[in-house]
Amino acid sequence: MKKEEILDFVFENLDFFKDKDQVHIEEIGDGNINYVYRLVDSKTEKSLVVKYSDHLLRSSQRPLDRRRSEIEAQALKIKRALAPSMVAEVYLYDKARSLIVMEDISAYKNLRYQLLKGEVYPRLAEDLSDFLAQTLLPSSDLVADRREKKEAMGFFINPDLCDISEDLVFTEPYYNYKNRNILTPGIEEFVRKNLYENTSLQAEVLRLKNKFQNYSQGLIHGDLHTGSIFVNHQGIKVIDPEFAFYGPLGYDIGNVWGNLVFPLVNHLVSGHCKLVDQDKLLLEDTINKTIEKLAIAYDKYVVFPYFKNPIFREKYLKDLVADSFAFAGLEIIRRTVGDSKTIDISMVEDPEDRLAMDHLLINIGIYLITNSHKLESGSQVLELIEEECDKKMIRYDKNMPFLLKYENVAWYENGKVTILDRRIYPKEVKFVICKSYTDVIDAIKNMVTQSAGPYTAVGMAMALAAYESRNMANEKRIRFLEDAEYALSHARPTTAFRYGKITSRALKIAKDAIKHDLDPVPLIVEDTIASLNRRYKTMQMVGDNLIKLIPENGTILTQCYGETIVGALIVAAKREKKKFKVLCAETRPFLQGARLTASCFAESGFDTTVITDNMAADVMSKGMVDLFTSAADTITEDGSVVNKVGTYQLALLSKFFKIPYFVTGIPDKGVKNLDQVPIEMRDPEEVLKIQGEKHSQLGVKGYYPAFDKTPADLVRAIVTDKDIYKPEMLKTYFDQTEKDFY
Repeated sequence: MKKEEILDFVFENLDFFKDKDQVHIEEIGDGNINYVYRLVDSKTEKSLVVKYSDHLLRSSQRPLDRRRSEIEAQALKIKRALAPSMVAEVYLYDKARSLIVMEDISAYKNLRYQLLKGEVYPRLAEDLSDFLAQTLLPSSDLVADRREKKEAMGFFINPDLCDISEDLVFTEPYYNYKNRNILTPGIEEFVRKNLYENTSLQAEVLRLKNKFQNYSQGLIHGDLHTGSIFVNHQGIKVIDPEFAFYGPLGYDIGNVWGNLVFPLVNHLVSGHCKLVDQDKLLLEDTINKTIEKLAIAYDKYVVFPYFKNPIFREKYLKDLVADSFAFAGLEIIRRTVGDSKTIDISMVEDPEDRLAMDHLLINIGIYLITNSHKLESGSQVLELIEEECDKKMIRYDKNMPFLLKYENVAWYENGKVTILDRRIYPKEVKFVICKSYTDVIDAIKNMVTQSAGPYTAVGMAMALAAYESRNMANEKRIRFLEDAEYALSHARPTTAFRYGKITSRALKIAKDAIKHDLDPVPLIVEDTIASLNRRYKTMQMVGDNLIKLIPENGTILTQCYGETIVGALIVAAKREKKKFKVLCAETRPFLQGARLTASCFAESGFDTTVITDNMAADVMSKGMVDLFTSAADTITEDGSVVNKVGTYQLALLSKFFKIPYFVTGIPDKGVKNLDQVPIEMRDPEEVLKIQGEKHSQLGVKGYYPAFDKTPADLVRAIVTDKDIYKPEMLKTYFDQTEKDFY
């Protein structure tokens, strides 16, 4: 139908608009099956939507039964009667023209795109679970009149659309007889082995296909993915049930659950860490609330006493939940290998990311299908996803500057630890080889690695200590490792508190491994990498919060080398397409700001300028600085800061010139105030040298506290992974669930 014909039809059959000349019509559909138009009165802004179903598919022009339109209209009416606020209202259906005139839901946004963007809707898990619980069971034989249900089943016979699902969901991903699957280059062998030749998996899929074809449990939407659900802060609207028929209820539930996995894996692979936690919470809550509400719905809607048999009830609900997990697995796999992919998958352009994503999704899908009867909660699904991530060694140093790649920070391999020598970078790229844990201690003390680098170095050094002691008797070996743990954690006194968190965990891992006659070396290395991932991931959340405070095209002043926050800020800025300039205070005597911070920002394409430490007042007085930011070696519970010496004077200058000072990092629980933080006094000779060359006359003395203490009243805010806190409110950081950072 042409636009003019649709406009005429609406005015002839519906008293909705008053003046045809005021009504504008535009096509808004982007699907490959139907035509969707929006009609808007330009003066009153009243609007509605018309959906037209042709007898040919838009994409392939192959025939498709137009009865799907009638089925869709009726399904919308039935579902809306059960969940009035959650389903688009049908104003009029015309069978002869296959036209549905319905509510315009443009005030709601497509859930798939909103999840990808990281939009948060506090009630979303409640609404999704409410919709599933309220609209599925009432159409089953447990609730509905038997005769009415059987008559409805006849109306909702939907062979063409069911045939599409039977092929795309249950057959072609495992038996590619039509040659329509689209595989990411490099995954072909994995798919062949794990899908095309996996007979035990195929047997389970065939069981589910048989259930889909023959188990007329209740009226289902039939294609309930996140593209069919629209959302805003008031709730959800469900549309497009043209695949509706009487089938297994778990199919709809599984489709919703499975589609919530896609944004989570997308954000995991892309390193969008803050969104990962949101995605996890939504997935877990939706699964748990759905399971809980299905049980409540059973007790509410099922009134016939015979069906209240507790053993039957428990088995029915358990099977329904198991079906839901299995169908979720099918949805995940079919979108990954089939020709009907979601934007969550297709938008990933980096070949390595795409391969990692496909492997993850397929493994998750296989597990859900083959272990569905073992699953009872959302937390089990999250554990599965985390285990698969660990197996695939998802690393959060992707897209980071050279200095921040894990192998360039500190790396254990074959009985030695290699550490990039930051004292001479970027003039030279040279690695210091440590053949004993004491060599690592020397490297830390001698500033081969600084900032957060030693956190990695002490973990890798514990693996080296385990290697060094491999031929010792168990009792002697444990004493050796205990000595190593103490010495490594106290390599530098000011940061001993943080080092100790890493080394003590490594010691525990080693003791447990030795007790069970296992090699502790790879276990400690694995834990150190996991610790790296945690820190990078957490600091990415800090970066996501910090980027919001930086004005577009503004200028930030940095102090020393903030390690992971530098990388996290770079990643966040690139993702948000935000531009800013960087002034790096050089940070004598080792010039970390000039060599390390400046290198990272310049390498990543930022306008970067180095100033000497005594220029700060000058550039601030000239309005050249919008904000000052630094990391911290300690953040006390009262909001005070211990950081590289020189931070205190920059904070004082910032206060004088009314420039905000934002500290980034995770507060140290148990460190109440600055009195509890010892300051490392380094060799005064280091002050008299620049990059190894002495520049002072014999007899001149030096003074070198490595850190200074900045009181809380000079700090505008502490930028953490959870939120941005004024110093006096920082204690509330610990009111929320704590995560293991180190």
